[in-house]
Amino acid sequence: QEKEKQIVQQINNLEKKLIDPEPLEKELNSLKNEKQQLEEKIQTINQKLLEITEKYTQTDTLLKEKENELEKAKKVLEEIKLLEEKVKKYRKLETALGRNGIQMSIRNQVLSELPVIMNNVFSQFDFPFSQIKLTENFDIYLLAPTTEREDRYVSVSSISGGQRVALGLALRIALGNLLSGKTEFMILDEPTIHLDEQRREELVNMLQNLKLKNYLKQLIIITHDRELEEAADAIYYVEEGKVEAKE
Repeated sequence: QEKEKQIVQQINNLEKKLIDPEPLEKELNSLKNEKQQLEEKIQTINQKLLEITEKYTQTDTLLKEKENELEKAKKVLEEIKLLEEKVKKYRKLETALGRNGIQMSIRNQVLSELPVIMNNVFSQFDFPFSQIKLTENFDIYLLAPTTEREDRYVSVSSISGGQRVALGLALRIALGNLLSGKTEFMILDEPTIHLDEQRREELVNMLQNLKLKNYLKQLIIITHDRELEEAADAIYYVEEGKVEAKE
């Protein structure tokens, strides 16, 4: 019986609602408003989600760019390290080959040996100089005779042309002997151009003497001076581009 009462009551309520549609309309409008609000919220959320997605995409792209830049920076850093190692090696090599390294050893050896050979050759010209001296910069000075107690060295600029030719010849022979142990051959271009007759004869005698002492195995002389023919084993004349051997 109680159940029947509940059913009757529900039927009455429904009848009231059917009779009065205003509550239904209010409820429907409320639901519509609620739906509209929900749609607006969903639209707002979707817009924010789109913005977040765009920001994420930009951030992801920027992150990849930075990662690429980082990789490039690492490679550059590795290259810099390799270059630094090479620079260290080059600096060690530069020090070893530099002025205070092997150059000093070679310079000291040359400065001690080169004047000795030059003196041996230059002394055969019988010039009034008893010694040749080289400075650390390889400037050449000659010890001149003097009555003073101290040695008096003169520079190359103060000696005569013939003396310079003889000194240059002595220097070339000395360098050849120093670098190779012995001079295989030498070419002289107009060696008598600044020599007087007496010095030319001395030059011929000296060249023959150098050959006998095995300073020179072969000597080629380019000259207009016929006096040097006396010391030649073979003579060639050059005229208007033609070369003829003297019989």
